[in-house]
Amino acid sequence: MPVSRKFLVRWMAQQHSQHVLLESTRAAIEKMAEEFAREALSDPDFRTQMRTEVRAAMHELVELLKANPP
Repeated sequence: MPVSRKFLVRWMAQQHSQHVLLESTRAAIEKMAEEFAREALSDPDFRTQMRTEVRAAMHELVELLKANPP
């Protein structure tokens, strides 16, 4: 096998293995994030705090929009 062909085969193998690794890592992270979100949302105190924070952020955004109309 010529050197350039060896290089190409190695390069293709490296690119493919990185893609597989990225996909499996992404899937594992997504699964962990879903589990974390499910646990967090099952906590009534967390849900109450989230509602409070979201309402405050919405009110702040509305005030900013009123002060700076598009």
